[in-house]
Amino acid sequence: MQILSRVLPETSARSECRDDELHRLVARVLRINPCLQRAHGHEEHLRAALASSAGFLNKVVSQLPLPRVLNAQSWASDSCLRAFFDSADQVAATLANTRELSLIFQASRPPDHAYAVLAMEMAESAPHLRACQSDRTALHKEIVDCLVDQLALEALGMIAQEADRRDMLECELALFSKRVAILKRLGIGMGTVVGSAPQDGAERRGLEALVDESDHDLRGLGLLPEAFERQVQRFCSVLLRADRHIRVGTKPAPLDRSCGLPALASAHAESLTPLTVFRIADLPSLEFAATLVRVATVDMPRPMNACEQPPRLFG
Repeated sequence: MQILSRVLPETSARSECRDDELHRLVARVLRINPCLQRAHGHEEHLRAALASSAGFLNKVVSQLPLPRVLNAQSWASDSCLRAFFDSADQVAATLANTRELSLIFQASRPPDHAYAVLAMEMAESAPHLRACQSDRTALHKEIVDCLVDQLALEALGMIAQEADRRDMLECELALFSKRVAILKRLGIGMGTVVGSAPQDGAERRGLEALVDESDHDLRGLGLLPEAFERQVQRFCSVLLRADRHIRVGTKPAPLDRSCGLPALASAHAESLTPLTVFRIADLPSLEFAATLVRVATVDMPRPMNACEQPPRLFG
């Protein structure tokens, strides 16, 4: 009996935590497409689908390599960092220009370290530090959130392209297409990680106002109940097969970024280092290299003067 008294409360606590997490993820999906709320039993169906996708996504994130130290000194000895940065000076400049990191270390009780995702598109775009958090657990959670947003965004994009639906007028499909475009411009989903989110506060506020306007327009849709149920089915089909839409592997990349990431096949084996690569089956598809990093407060350059709030990421 003593064993059961210890085990059962712990099991109950885990179950409540799981329920809270699924409820939070359902809210994120509904923020992408509020129309789903108009389908009967939408929450039950979404929770079941999210339980599956969240399990897959949590496993993906937990299997990422441990965070590597990121500072100007580590660039010389870390072959992975040299695939992202041209020089130690670029590392320092990136740290100095990452507003989210600066805000963490400017808190009244700053942590000794912060954690972030270092990412760049495989077409050799500039590296970005995003999803900055004060601990690894919070970073893990934010990455999963971004991946869930990405899946929901892809499902919404599929609905916007279903021009043959007899229960959806052309103007209604246009509303969904417009919403997808706005959310992508905001950097929702994995666009946040690769740096596509707007950094200008005025631009971001303008896009958020457009999202609110889109919410109002979608509430006025006069679709048949079957149309909303089909939308829930579309979202669930994507969430249940997250592995088809988000794939993670490794790809060799030259240590010297001046060679260019696209020139993978011609690089010599001794000059290659494996990078973790995400491939998002969006339209168009997105492929980017990413690694987790740890930044110490003592390695941060002088804080920036601007203290603008980081982008809002739907909760």
